[in-house]
Amino acid sequence: MCPCGIVYSIKCNLRAESPRDFADLLLSWKHMPNVIIYDFAWGLATHLILRASEKVPIAPFEGRLAEPTQSNIELAKYGQLKVSLPWLNTKKTVPDLNGHPVTGSSDHYVLYDRFHEANTKDSKDVLRKLTLVPQLAGKVNSQVAEQLFAKMKKNNYFLNMSLPSTDLFQMRNIIHHYNEKKNNKRLEGLKKTFGATMVTNVYGQAVCGNPCYSPEEPSGTEVVMEHSTPTVTMVTTGGNRMVCDIKHLSASRSCWDFQPSDRQTSMLDQVLSKNDPNEKIAQVGRITLQRKDFRTLGLSAELEATIANSCLDVIVMAAKEKGMDVLAANSYVVVTWLPPLDLDPFVSFLDDIASKDYVLLPAWKPGHWMLC
Repeated sequence: MCPCGIVYSIKCNLRAESPRDFADLLLSWKHMPNVIIYDFAWGLATHLILRASEKVPIAPFEGRLAEPTQSNIELAKYGQLKVSLPWLNTKKTVPDLNGHPVTGSSDHYVLYDRFHEANTKDSKDVLRKLTLVPQLAGKVNSQVAEQLFAKMKKNNYFLNMSLPSTDLFQMRNIIHHYNEKKNNKRLEGLKKTFGATMVTNVYGQAVCGNPCYSPEEPSGTEVVMEHSTPTVTMVTTGGNRMVCDIKHLSASRSCWDFQPSDRQTSMLDQVLSKNDPNEKIAQVGRITLQRKDFRTLGLSAELEATIANSCLDVIVMAAKEKGMDVLAANSYVVVTWLPPLDLDPFVSFLDDIASKDYVLLPAWKPGHWMLC
């Protein structure tokens, strides 16, 4: 189960439960989770390392949060050790090799749930506590599985009287309805909170939906580049660099021609109202946008670079849903390429820029921004 209570895998045991059963479920997944919470964490980590060390390594530190040195053990014992895992909130900018598609990390930690973290005699297991991770401490319900079992006990009176095949079918059916009910309840709560159309992305995560995009149509609305008498001139410079001058190039997208929906209009009116300019309106990655930031978006004033970067981040996330690897240049950095600084643009990019499908370059001209 995930911490929100959704059941991902079930296994009916014909013998006493052991770490082998949990390992069977984990190894059946296409992507093993980065953080695994179990009431016998040490036994599960040891079993996975011995059983499938090459397929999915339990690393680093054999699934512990830090190297099991005496100093780390002492600090953890007195609550003075914190191990931050920032990719739990924001995906790594450069994903690890074979990293999880949501976090980008290839690390795999095996931790104890809160009620069983003291059921070990090994001093090193103090480094498997949930409370050591700021992103998890106090935010994860590690008892969702036990709570589900308590609810399921009421079904024993008829499940125990069923044939094995009937029992499996009924269990799958019960779990299916349980998942559907919990998902619908969570989505309704999100809709009331954010007042927007909520859809699920390719990973099943709830996101604010784009009226022009339907999750049932993976292709979405295409962006068409229209060339009107295109003229491409290749100019060789003294430094053997090629300069392309493309004229009359414009981009059009069908949904840009539509008027905003009633929901979009009400959201715009609320954001651009004369209420508190410092009120927090949106969160894009690690950037928190206030009402005063939105008042420079699409109006006659100069666009502030923070909200420009946020818009680019949204485009990058939308492209990622389409399977494209897009890099957006920082709007604060782009202006340093212009006079009087005239810095070299390539100094601002990583070495792997050539592997990107697209590179978004925001360019400022008096009056408006352009996206190249």
